[in-house]
Amino acid sequence: MKNRVEMISEILNEHSVDAIFLTNPSNIYYLTGIQFQTSSHDGYCLVISGKIFVFTNALYIGSLRSKNKITVVEIAGLAHLFTTLTKIVRHNRVEKIGFEKENILHHEFTLLKKSLKKTKLIPINNPLASARLHKSTDEVRSIKRACKVLDLAFKHILKYIKLGVSEKELASEIGYFIKKRGADLAFPPIVAFGKNSAIPHHSPTTYKLKPKNIVLLDFGARVNGYCSDITRTVYFGNPSQKIKNIYQTVLDSQLKVLDHMYNKLVYYTSELETSSLDKVARNHITKAGYPSIPHSLGHGVGLDIHESPRIGPNSRDVLNEGMVFTIEPGIYLPRIGGIRIEDTVLITNKGIEVLTKSPKNLIFIPL
Repeated sequence: MKNRVEMISEILNEHSVDAIFLTNPSNIYYLTGIQFQTSSHDGYCLVISGKIFVFTNALYIGSLRSKNKITVVEIAGLAHLFTTLTKIVRHNRVEKIGFEKENILHHEFTLLKKSLKKTKLIPINNPLASARLHKSTDEVRSIKRACKVLDLAFKHILKYIKLGVSEKELASEIGYFIKKRGADLAFPPIVAFGKNSAIPHHSPTTYKLKPKNIVLLDFGARVNGYCSDITRTVYFGNPSQKIKNIYQTVLDSQLKVLDHMYNKLVYYTSELETSSLDKVARNHITKAGYPSIPHSLGHGVGLDIHESPRIGPNSRDVLNEGMVFTIEPGIYLPRIGGIRIEDTVLITNKGIEVLTKSPKNLIFIPL
């Protein structure tokens, strides 16, 4: 926590502001260790050089205590929040205050602007993004634990892939297992059978498993606030050569990306641009005669299931030690279904480490 508090001056200097008003629960948790629900704005944070103020209501205040450089303030509604905020801003002679432009609600911004008429408001796109890029030892430990839960969940769910089971039933079983292991869901599990698997972010339905169905499983766990992500695709029945070829193409594309990363980091020690990884996977798939990947090759993983770095054809992000992200190529054919293989990956001082260990060979479940 001490190191993150010390980051404040750097963050303020980076954005040329005297203070930053945080509304994103993940950023507040990262900076303070105080966790609020991501689905509701129950907590706010004001960051001034050397000082952090956390504002929350009576539902949370009983479990929180002010600590070194962090002052917890109880508020009774937004009007009280901005009255208190204004007093602190004036007392500290803040002239320019940044706010999270992508995470502030309209009525919150309206009140902020009304309360701080004499203070210049600066919109900032995720002010802690660069700080959160490189994971600490403790953060990596939590992500690894979350990945271990996923591997156990995948092994567990294979026993439930049977004739007549529905997508919703499998999704519920995955969620139940993850929670039973002491973790939280990073996102609602994606379970897709047959042609439904051709929809990359399909929402599970009551559709029941039939013979010769592709089964796509995409799920994530959260431990100590930190996420993990995995996708595996299995087949119900005896797969045709066409299915085997599609699967092998996806698998080879992912393995090529992993090899490319390792070689670049270990042998060439040059910058590893995320767009180059996307190109490796995309080119392999299209050269094999299949449609291009309809989504980015991957995304950063941490306190949010989707965060920096971005791994796509137009990304300018560069990968280096301490970053955690996914690699998830896929082929989607409307008349057949979709096949995607996704792993959570860490860059280490020795190269790369694939954190999700579940088998990637084509698994087919007997009828």
